Amino acid sequence: MLGVWGLGGIGKTAIARVIYNSISYQFDGASFLPSVCKQSMPEVQKELLSHITGLFYKGLTVDEGINEIKNKLRQKKVLMVVDDVDSLSQLKYLVPNQDWLGKGSRIIITTRDKHLLLEHGVDAMYEVQGLDFEESIHLFSLYAFQAGFPKQAYKGLFRNIVNYSEGLPLALKVLGCFLFDKPIDEWESALYKLKHQSMKEIQDVLQVSYDRLDYKTKDIFLDIACFFKGEEREFVSRILDGAEKAITDLYNKSLLTFSNNKIMMHPLLQQMGQGVVHQACPQEPGKQSRLWRSEDVHRILLKNEGTDAIEGIVLNISAAERIEFTTKAFKMMNKLRLLKVCRDHKCGSMVHVSTDFEFPSYELRYLHWDGYPLESLPSNFHGEKLIELNLQNSELRGLWEGSKYSLFQLLEKLKVINLSRSQQLIQIPAFSNTPNLESLILEGCTNLENIPSSIWDWDSLVNLDLSRCSKLQGLAEIPWNQYSLEYLNLAFCTNLESLPESLCNLKCLKTLNVIGCSKLPDNLGSLECLEKLYASSSELISPQSDSSLAGLCSLKVLDVHGTNLMQRAISGDIGSLYSLEELNLSYCNLTEEEIPDDICCLYSLRVLDLSGNLFLRVTDAISQLSKLRELGLRHCKSLLEFPKFPSSLRVLDAHDCTGMKTVSNTSELKWQLKCFKSAILQEIQELKYRRLLSLPANGVSQDLVLGSEVRIELPRDWYVKDFLGLALCCVYIPQQGEPESSTSENAMVNITQPYHLGCELTDSVWVTYYSNVAIKHRYRSDKPRHLMASFSGHVNGKPVKVKSVGLVLYAFQAQHSTDQLRLKLVSHVRYVEFHFCSRVLDPHDLFLIFLHFNFIC
Repeated sequence: MLGVWGLGGIGKTAIARVIYNSISYQFDGASFLPSVCKQSMPEVQKELLSHITGLFYKGLTVDEGINEIKNKLRQKKVLMVVDDVDSLSQLKYLVPNQDWLGKGSRIIITTRDKHLLLEHGVDAMYEVQGLDFEESIHLFSLYAFQAGFPKQAYKGLFRNIVNYSEGLPLALKVLGCFLFDKPIDEWESALYKLKHQSMKEIQDVLQVSYDRLDYKTKDIFLDIACFFKGEEREFVSRILDGAEKAITDLYNKSLLTFSNNKIMMHPLLQQMGQGVVHQACPQEPGKQSRLWRSEDVHRILLKNEGTDAIEGIVLNISAAERIEFTTKAFKMMNKLRLLKVCRDHKCGSMVHVSTDFEFPSYELRYLHWDGYPLESLPSNFHGEKLIELNLQNSELRGLWEGSKYSLFQLLEKLKVINLSRSQQLIQIPAFSNTPNLESLILEGCTNLENIPSSIWDWDSLVNLDLSRCSKLQGLAEIPWNQYSLEYLNLAFCTNLESLPESLCNLKCLKTLNVIGCSKLPDNLGSLECLEKLYASSSELISPQSDSSLAGLCSLKVLDVHGTNLMQRAISGDIGSLYSLEELNLSYCNLTEEEIPDDICCLYSLRVLDLSGNLFLRVTDAISQLSKLRELGLRHCKSLLEFPKFPSSLRVLDAHDCTGMKTVSNTSELKWQLKCFKSAILQEIQELKYRRLLSLPANGVSQDLVLGSEVRIELPRDWYVKDFLGLALCCVYIPQQGEPESSTSENAMVNITQPYHLGCELTDSVWVTYYSNVAIKHRYRSDKPRHLMASFSGHVNGKPVKVKSVGLVLYAFQAQHSTDQLRLKLVSHVRYVEFHFCSRVLDPHDLFLIFLHFNFIC
C-alpha cells in the first residue's frame, strides 16, 4: 500500500494515473477511483466493484458495500487507486483491511494529508515535489507555445511566469493555456495582475485544503500567510496561541514546509491566504482582520479608519516614507494581537508620534517596533498577554516609566525583551513582574551602566546578551544556585575590567562570549556544561593568568584568535579538551613550541585554524587527528613545509605562505593521492561533493589550459561504477572592469563554503573536486559527451581575470588507485555554484558546466 501526498495541484493524481496505466494489465482487476472526497461512499463502492467484477451494482448501503468488497476481492490480484482522500472513513469503507485482497494486490492512495496515511498504516509514502526550473519551462511551453521549448521573443516573460509558479504543475498548465497565442502586451498585463491576485482556477484548487481546516488552524494559516512566512518555527509557536499543533497539521496537509527550521509556504498558497483576508472586505481595509500592505496601513492611519476587526498590522517603512501614528487612528483596534513596525535602519525614525500617544494593548501578544520614538511605553500600556517585546534602535530611556499600569501588573506571559541598540537607554527595571522571562537582549545599549542584581534570581532566564554595552561597569555577584542561564554574551564590553569569580555559579552555562574583554576568573574550568567559549582579541588567557581550561569537559568550540598566547600559555590545557570539535588559534603569535604534541588527544576535532602565526613547522601530531576536516594555515609567512596530514582532511587553506618556495614536490601531492585512495568512497557515501586546497601560487602546474574555459571530450562509458568525479582548477589575477558572468537556472549543485578565508590580491589558485554523486541522474550516461567549465569571480569586490584552467576526470583502476592526479592548488572560495545545463553546442548531445565563485578576504 503506497501513499502519495502533496500540495493541491502538485501532480499526485497525474503520477498515480501514469502508474495505473503502466501496470494495470498485470492484475486480475484494476480500478481508478477519482476524487473520492467529492463522491458519496456508496457510489464509490459500486464503482470499485463494477471495475473489478464487470457487474452492475445498485442500491448498496455502505455496510453492504464493505461486505461485497470483502467477498469479491478476496481471491483476486487487484490494483486500486484511491484518489484525493480527505478522511480516514473513506479508506475504512474501501480498503479496511489489506488482507481482504488477493496476493500481489497493490493499493495507491493520493491525498493532501500526510497524517491520514500514517493513521491508515500505509507501507510506504511518497511526497510529490514541485518541478525544477527546466521541467517547469518544458511543461509551461507545451501549453503556452504548443512546443517543448519557449519562443525567444517571450524569454523574459516566460521566466517570470515560471518563477511565479515555483514548480506547481497546476499553475504552469493554467497559465500556459491562458496565455496561449496571446501577444506580448497581454502577457505583461497578466503578469502585473498575478502579482496582486492569483487566477481563480488556481486559487479554487488550493483553497480546498484551506476550507477543510478547523477554525483555529485557519487562523494560524492566515497569520503565517500574512505575517510569518520565513520566520523560525519556535518563534511562531511562541507568539501564536496553540500554534504548534496547528503548524504540524498544516505541514501534514501540505500547506507549509520547513527549511532550516523556518516556516516556508508556496507563494501561491500565501497569495491564496492573503486573498481570503482581503476578500472579506476588499473596499474597506479597516474592516479586514490583518493588514500587511503598506498602502492599506497608510490609508487607515491617515483617515482614522481602524476598527475592532483588525487583529494584526505589519508595516514596512522605507526611507522615502513618513507616517504619523495617532491615538485616534488606533482607538477602535481593541482586538489588536500583533503590531510590527519595520524600517530601514539607515533612514532614521520616519514615524511621527506625539508624546501622549496611546494604543489598545489588552490583547497584544507581540509588539515589534524598530526605532520606537518615545522615551517609554504609552501610559495606558497593558501587557498581560504580551509574549515578546522587541523595541530595537529605540529612543527609550526607561521601559515602564511612562506606564501607570506596568509597574503593578503581572506580565507572566512575557518571555522575550529585545531592546538592542537603544542607545538612550540608561536603566532597566528589576523585572520583578516578569517571572517567566527567558531572553533579555540589550546588545549595543551604549549608555547602560548597570543591570539590577535581581537578574540572577530569575529562574527562567536562559539568554542574556549584554554585548557592546560599552559603559557597563560590572556584574553583580551570582548566587550559587543559578541553574537557568545557558547563553551569556559580554563581547566588547570594553569598560568591564573583570568578571566575578562567582561566574562559575552558572551551573548550566553552555555559551560564553567575552571577545574583547579583559580577564576571566581563575576558576573558569568549573563550568562543566560550557560548550562554546569565544575569547578572541583579548588578554583573557596569558602566561600571567591562573585561568585554567582543563575542567571544560563539554567544550566543543574554543575561539581565541588574535589573543597573545606566547610562552605556552594554554598548551597545558589543550590536550584535556577531549570534546573539542573546533579550535581557532589564528593570529596568536604562536611558534612551533606553543603548539603542544598532545594536541593529538583532541579525538573529536574537525576544524583547526592556525593561520597567521610565527611557526616554521607544524607538529606532525596533527596527522593523528582522525576526524579533522578543515585546516587553516593561511598567512603563515614563516612556514617552510607542510606537516603530515590525516586522511580525513577535506579543506586545506594555506594561502600566502610566502616562506614556501614551491609546493610541487612536497608531501602535499602524496597526501592528496592518499586521501583519494583511502577516503573517497566514504566521501561519496556521505554526499560530500568537494575537496578544497589553498596553496601559494608559485607551485602552479604548467599544464593548465590558458583562458577562462576548458573543454574536454568524455570517453565512451565515462560514467561507470568506478567513476569518482571531476577535478577543476583555475589560476586568477586582478583585472580592470567587470568580468562576464555565465548563469544557468538549472543548477546541478550549490555549495556554500563554511568559513571566510583571508588573502592578498596576487596570482592565486583554486581547485575543487566533485564526487560522482554531485552529478544529477539525468546527466549520468555512457554516451560520448563533451564537458566544458568556465570560471569567473571577485576578490574584495574587485573582478579577477582567469589566466588558466584545468579539468580532470578521476576513476578507480583495478588496483584502486587514481589514474591521474592534477589536484595541486586552491584558493579562498566562499560560494560556489556548479551547473549542468542543456544548452547544445553541437549535434552530439553536449552539456555545459558553468562554475562561479565569489572570493572573500
